[in-house]
Amino acid sequence: MMGQTRHAGWAGVLSAFALILAAAPASALEFQTAEENQVLRPHVGDQILRYIEAEQEGLWLDAANGYTSLLEEGRLQPFEEATVLQLRGRVFYELEQPQRAVEDWRRAIDLGALGVDADNTLRLNAGQLLIGEADYGGGTHMIETALALGAPLSADIAMRMAQAYGQMEDYASGLRFARQAFDLADNRRQNHYSLLLFYFENLGMEGDQLALIVDMVERWPEEKRYWSRWAALLGRQDRVEEAFNVNVIMYNNGLLSENDELIRLVQYYAFNGYPYRAADIMSREINSGRIEETPDHLRMLASYWRQAREWDRALPVLHRVATTTGFGPDYEALGEALYQRAEYAEAEVMFEQALEQGNIRRPGDTMTLIGNARYEQHDFVGAIDAFERALSWEYSRATAQGWIDFIERRIAIIRRGEELVHVTAIERCEIWLEAERRSVPTDETEFTDDNRRVFELPSECGTYFNRLGERLPDWQGFL
Repeated sequence: MMGQTRHAGWAGVLSAFALILAAAPASALEFQTAEENQVLRPHVGDQILRYIEAEQEGLWLDAANGYTSLLEEGRLQPFEEATVLQLRGRVFYELEQPQRAVEDWRRAIDLGALGVDADNTLRLNAGQLLIGEADYGGGTHMIETALALGAPLSADIAMRMAQAYGQMEDYASGLRFARQAFDLADNRRQNHYSLLLFYFENLGMEGDQLALIVDMVERWPEEKRYWSRWAALLGRQDRVEEAFNVNVIMYNNGLLSENDELIRLVQYYAFNGYPYRAADIMSREINSGRIEETPDHLRMLASYWRQAREWDRALPVLHRVATTTGFGPDYEALGEALYQRAEYAEAEVMFEQALEQGNIRRPGDTMTLIGNARYEQHDFVGAIDAFERALSWEYSRATAQGWIDFIERRIAIIRRGEELVHVTAIERCEIWLEAERRSVPTDETEFTDDNRRVFELPSECGTYFNRLGERLPDWQGFL
């Protein structure tokens, strides 16, 4: 929390003590800091030396008690008191009592006897401790004060400040520290990028986000999360095709393996006009088990095959869904696929099953489809019956009536055509009979008992006339 080692914040104070101790005899101890006129009296220095030696032996409680006794004597000069508070605060830190450490350092700073640089060192250390204790406001205030008074900003301090402001959701204040942590880092790691990206995202700086995430992808191409964030950011900017391409690269490089990721990929393919590829991938991944075989996913797969007009592939999927769920709309989808394959009788059965199962969004349209299937089977009467039932719904009424009118016209045309065939045949037969009547009978000509002539009719005339040349009852008034 306080740098690379637990002693990092004490380089300015303890190193000065160490140098003086090495150069001076004990009888003439005089501790002097970088500030002239700031000295420790020999008897105070002797005691401090003993407590520093206790620290070096790990006797932290002994050192703390010693510093406390010095302070309680009440005979210290301001510089001496500040120095002891500074040292006792460090001991409290080693004893994992951060609040007491900060208290001592604040008291030392308030004495104003150590000098600006030493005070700033204490402010920086205290600020970091407060941030570590989740007192983000107090910690950032201490560090901001030190910086304002000339303390140099390190990459580590900048990182801690950015993290603290992020915890307070004060993104405007924290952004400059996130940038400085990034710029000052000797060896940028992922946490430097992630922190800066965090600020860009929360401040809506999408251009900066995009540039940074692309850099992250280039540095750590194996990190799927960076690719995913890149694709998501492109999607939010409506750069759908670019987002799609990023997902394709991820899939081709084995970075997509989860159900939701693969579903998103096939949806991208379909959205960009590649339903066949979407269905092909989805089918393969369902078989592999990486996409769950749920009714919704099977419906999606069938939809993609249908969009690609691959009815042979859509049908078994639709059949599996319909028979598994028993859901009306699933039977309707199966019926539509069968209809597209010209399997009209089977399609009619599925449409009827859909209506029976219920939950159809527009039953009038389904009834119209039944009429269409019957029409294709030349069941015109059955088709009209279905279309007449479809008249019950306003949204399907116009279409159904149009089909009824169309079929009735066709029936009338067919009937007129059939009548013309019969009229022509009857006329040919009458011409034949007239010719036969005028011909001279021969020995083989037959007559009835009442002397009426019997004719050997051509096969087509037997439909309309009896052997006496008389029109059969069904065709009496035909002409």
